[in-house]
Amino acid sequence: MPIKPSARVSALAAFSLRVANVWPHALRACTLAVCSLLTAVPALAQSTTQFTYQGELNSGGTPVSGSHDMRFSLWTAATGGSQAGTTICVDNASVTNGLFTIPLDFGAAAIQTQPRFLQIEVRSDATPGNCNAGSFTTLSPRQSLTSAPFAANTRGLTVTPDGKVGLGGATPDRGLTMLGGVNIRDSANQGIFVLTDSLEIANVATEDAIYRYEAIPLDRHTFFSSASPSLVLDASGRVGLGLQVPEAPVHFRSLINRPGYVRLQGSRQFSSSSSPNGPRTAATVVAATNTEATWSNTDSARVVDGVNAVGTLTAQAFANVEAPSLTFSGFGFAIPANRTIVGIGVEVFTNNTLAYACAQSSSATVQVTPRSGSTVGTPLATNTLLTGTSQVVVGGQGQVFGTTWTPALVNSANFGISLVMQSNCSVTIQTPFGDGSVPCSCPPTGQFRVDGVRVTVYTSTSGVATESFNWSMGYSPGQSTFALAPTADLSNAAMSVTTDGRVGIGVVPDGTTPVSTRLLIAGTVQCSSLIETSTERFKTDVAAMESPLDAVLALRPVQFRWDAAHGGQRDIGLLAEQVREVVPELVASGAKGEATGLNYGRVGVLAVGAIQSQQRTIEAQRLELQALASKNADLAARLERLEAALRQLEAERGDAPRTK
Repeated sequence: MPIKPSARVSALAAFSLRVANVWPHALRACTLAVCSLLTAVPALAQSTTQFTYQGELNSGGTPVSGSHDMRFSLWTAATGGSQAGTTICVDNASVTNGLFTIPLDFGAAAIQTQPRFLQIEVRSDATPGNCNAGSFTTLSPRQSLTSAPFAANTRGLTVTPDGKVGLGGATPDRGLTMLGGVNIRDSANQGIFVLTDSLEIANVATEDAIYRYEAIPLDRHTFFSSASPSLVLDASGRVGLGLQVPEAPVHFRSLINRPGYVRLQGSRQFSSSSSPNGPRTAATVVAATNTEATWSNTDSARVVDGVNAVGTLTAQAFANVEAPSLTFSGFGFAIPANRTIVGIGVEVFTNNTLAYACAQSSSATVQVTPRSGSTVGTPLATNTLLTGTSQVVVGGQGQVFGTTWTPALVNSANFGISLVMQSNCSVTIQTPFGDGSVPCSCPPTGQFRVDGVRVTVYTSTSGVATESFNWSMGYSPGQSTFALAPTADLSNAAMSVTTDGRVGIGVVPDGTTPVSTRLLIAGTVQCSSLIETSTERFKTDVAAMESPLDAVLALRPVQFRWDAAHGGQRDIGLLAEQVREVVPELVASGAKGEATGLNYGRVGVLAVGAIQSQQRTIEAQRLELQALASKNADLAARLERLEAALRQLEAERGDAPRTK
């Protein structure tokens, strides 16, 4: 029976729509006059947004057959609302014994997670190509979409019979297989929480591992490069570079055909420590005036010398008293323009005689304000000043009084310090509205005295300095040394250690200067003391040196200039080749037997032997001289006795005295 548009209500009463689930395990009959069942498309159409509408159309309880035009549209509400997406018109849909199947595709934009209701319009028609012309009967009510068509939002999802899931068109071979990138946005700041015993990230082209986490049994993180481990972090906190199992807190080795070294490169920023300029005294002092106090002898406040500028207070009833300001200037700073002002310190030397006529709350304040022309800092005050001699310190390193001071401002002649002295007296009163404070009825009297002001300005280098560094350390290719160098590679080693434990500072021990010593230093060594191993327990075949004085006398001290490779400076010393001819034990030799160094410490031992030998000779000569002196004294005494006997004989004979 054809549907008559003019008889909409009767047509609705005459027609009924019976729909059934296409899934083989379910078959339901609808009890509504018009109803629908929407089912998911089979997996073969998984990449589309298409779903299927299938049902049975009856007229007066009798299934109908033939061609019918059907229009389908999606709406946001069961009644009213707005249309979502386009209208789909199916021309000459085939209905057989009331049964029909219509594929529908409104697109992804229309099928969202918000509620959607399907509106159906129908008419009997066999004329091709006129689907959107003419009138249709709208069936009521609209049908709410079930979860099956909402599954179209998971287009690109594949689920195998054994429960494996594929995303992005991937054929699942694991619990979840995915093609394409992943974008996770955590607007709620809840983070991502993953529970897993293993995790691997691989290259999409080669399937080689890039990162792998193994919880069992190793609890280890491994990063790969060209399928080889490049960085490993194990459960004990050991880090391995270029190896699979680190055996030390940091363990690395070179990869094939690559030198194994570590490079540290970058820059650091720093500020130099601040330095003080001052303290300096002012060249001029200028006093302001007011009715509460006046200053006298102001020029004496320039220097701390015991001579004071005096401000005499005049009591003002019910008022705090403030002495007019003193402005100190002309400090004569000459701070370089490339310095930054990082602090200003002010010292005020006072000797005050203040008296309060009552015991009400009172204090005295010193307020300091740096100024330079139109630039004025934030005042800083201290109320430690009461009576007697005081040194009040305001500001200092790190305090700039809230102002960016430049060297030009501080160096100018009008840079100065404004000093204000205040005496405050107040009393707390109680009112129905709470406690309050009013000026004293007995303000202080007396004098503020200033004996000098000194200013210190602290500066640092301008801005923040940047220092670059580029160091490397590792195993030198082609040399059996482990080196540390202030360069990007190891070509200019500052320190190196050979495999047999020899150390070079400024030179490679087994490079261009092969030596047999444990320590080789290219340059001067300075230390407060040097102790060498020396004990009888470690020595055998001990014997006195033979002719150490002859050996010392055979040495030939020379003046010379080092070649460019060893500094180029003038020096004095001995030639190892010449010393080896005299005392070979003092000379160090290279791998080929060539003289490479001289043990100057052992030269001192040789000198001790020579001095002792020479001292023995001197002692023998001293004893010999002593014996000769004793013999000479004995001969002199004998001669004196002979001369005395001769003079007596001559006297007895009456001979004239002889002169000596």
